[in-house]
Amino acid sequence: RLSVGYQHHQDRHVQAPQEAALMRLQWYDRLLEEAPQCEASCLNWKAWANCGVCLYHLGEKKASWVGKYMRVLDREFHEGSWHWEEANDVVLFALLVQRGRAGEVCTQRWHERLPNHYFAVMHVLCMQLSKPDRPLQEVCPDDSR
Repeated sequence: RLSVGYQHHQDRHVQAPQEAALMRLQWYDRLLEEAPQCEASCLNWKAWANCGVCLYHLGEKKASWVGKYMRVLDREFHEGSWHWEEANDVVLFALLVQRGRAGEVCTQRWHERLPNHYFAVMHVLCMQLSKPDRPLQEVCPDDSR
């Protein structure tokens, strides 16, 4: 049985893991609504701006450089506040698993849309599936199912 745990790290803006995951889930669901519009047309500035906001709130800050957020992102980057918590990404995945939506890691192309989240989840799955006599280097999900 696979379980994904959360380890608390000291941070200046710490939320309860479940509460943070619920907030991230809302932004993730909004991203799923907007992303197809972006992928259909690079001229749809509103969809790109909306995706940028979603990515920003999901912690995918390198991918969220759009519109009025550019100055905010630039300032945060230079202040060194692009700190990334792998545990937050894993907690979002755990919430999706609880809701029967784990397959979205494949079907919603996380490796393209949410690369930090994808890396974090694959890292944790690799650690969970490894055995002392059979350590895994990589986990590759199959999106054909």
